Amino acid sequence: ESGAVGDEGLEGARPRNGGDLTRVVGRLHNLAVSDGGDASLARLQRHVSEAFDLMMLRLERKYAEEGLPPLPAELSERDKINALAPRSHCPTLRGHAHMLRGWRNAA
Repeated sequence: ESGAVGDEGLEGARPRNGGDLTRVVGRLHNLAVSDGGDASLARLQRHVSEAFDLMMLRLERKYAEEGLPPLPAELSERDKINALAPRSHCPTLRGHAHMLRGWRNAA
């Protein structure tokens, strides 16, 4: 695919040790805009969705590793984030998780 935004284009945008999700999405946006067209928007939306899914998978794994009981299947994404990243333990992560959820839902 010509001009595709590949993983190598995102290397500088990947968060490291709790990096800033806003910077990552900003980098994705810049890459999409510089590439032009609807294909870029679709890739941006896919990257945001994949980032959210990966973040949730990691939060769920960490939760399970701590030996906590499984969360009810009917929990909303918002409630799931609140349970997986409680404000008392990781307020920054919780805020970033909700922000990324909002971006994913808007995409």
